[in-house]
Amino acid sequence: MREQAGLKRWRVFIELIDTLLREEDVQELASESYCLSPRVASSDPIDRACRFICEHYAESIAHADMARSVGLAPAYFNRLFRRNTRKTFSAYLSGVRLGQASRMLVQSDASVTEIAFACGFHKLSNFNRRFREAYGCPPRN
Repeated sequence: MREQAGLKRWRVFIELIDTLLREEDVQELASESYCLSPRVASSDPIDRACRFICEHYAESIAHADMARSVGLAPAYFNRLFRRNTRKTFSAYLSGVRLGQASRMLVQSDASVTEIAFACGFHKLSNFNRRFREAYGCPPRN
């Protein structure tokens, strides 16, 4: 691409995207939730909740407590959270935790057990099951 100019550069870029889209052997390394600056619609309570999750994902976070902390009733918080993030509260929290875990698995020498507990999973079997569901392989791979 660097050697091309003008429309030829765009043609090479589009061919690259097309090649990536047709690739069948794809493996995600980290979920989108791993990003520490959540991309949600502008809703102040939900934005505060997402920032709190990203900063405290390793802690036990109950959705009812989170709702109260942002000043909303739990049922309304659930609806608003899902509308703005397109995920349930627990799915979002799990995604952030799995994203952090996948990053730590790649970047550190810590054991799978240490990483699971450091990312807020209280049971190794739960971590292994959720990791496999999300990424299609066990965390040690």
